[in-house]
Amino acid sequence: MKIILLCCDDYANLAHGHAKALQCAGINAECLKLKPHIFGYAEQGRLVTEPQMIGELRKADMVVIYHSHPVPFRIVKDFLQQGGKIIVAAFHSGSIYRDNPEATRKAFDAIGCVLHLTDQCEFLMNGENMQYVTAAIDMQAPIRGLIRNAAPVVFGHFPSNPDVKGTKKIREVMAGIKSDFLCSTERVGHAEQLDRMAGCDVYIELFQPTLNGKPYGCYGVTAFEAAALGKAVVTQNLNVDAYSKAYGVSLPFIICNTEEELRHHLECLSKYSAGELADLQSKTLAWVKKYHILQATGERLKYLLSNYSHFGN
Repeated sequence: MKIILLCCDDYANLAHGHAKALQCAGINAECLKLKPHIFGYAEQGRLVTEPQMIGELRKADMVVIYHSHPVPFRIVKDFLQQGGKIIVAAFHSGSIYRDNPEATRKAFDAIGCVLHLTDQCEFLMNGENMQYVTAAIDMQAPIRGLIRNAAPVVFGHFPSNPDVKGTKKIREVMAGIKSDFLCSTERVGHAEQLDRMAGCDVYIELFQPTLNGKPYGCYGVTAFEAAALGKAVVTQNLNVDAYSKAYGVSLPFIICNTEEELRHHLECLSKYSAGELADLQSKTLAWVKKYHILQATGERLKYLLSNYSHFGN
């Protein structure tokens, strides 16, 4: 059995990470994409043309369309209308679904989508029938797991998109905190981004309750990468129960859903001793190693895909 993870532009390298995770779980899986990533990841999904993508669909048993993107959706829809046989699932990850969930869902259901997945907790706030899966983290990079046991606390914030990540408000709050704050909105490659994040103790990922007038405020792939770097993570999650319901454990992230919570937690963290900070970092690192490495995420995806779509039967 073969499964293809299909995308146009693979935001945050999410689909590629999931393909590697499924491979670790013994599934013949591959990520195909139409555009190279602007952040220059060392590894990405395989770049193909639209005709090549159609050719690969003919060899597969199942396809997961990532990021709700209309281009791979059209390719799969045309393939099915022309008599192609393939099981279809969808992974909704961002603004395309957030801005118009009902129409997006209806379109996918119309082509026989058997399973909707997401890594965005706010998409689950209205009781929608979706399954939650986080990013898959590759712990092989030598930079992973570095814990800095020293004071004072160094905070970091390096947004891929300052407007989306709430950088203006984060800067305003940090201006009132007596601590070192490393912040840059310069867009750099993925390897350099990891280097920047490795230089701090606490990574502030996100503070943005709404986006385009829709509920937002859910941590992304960067939060998990920061955790894998051995950092304490300050971020946001408007649907605080979604993670624990899916994984059966509590998040070690420090969740701030209001400006008051953000200011309070940053102030408290700024006063942590080196030992207190190292303890929080160690717990966060141990958590990501147990629940979100490639093997663990692959097993969760394998279970969901087989349980909800009979993949592999």
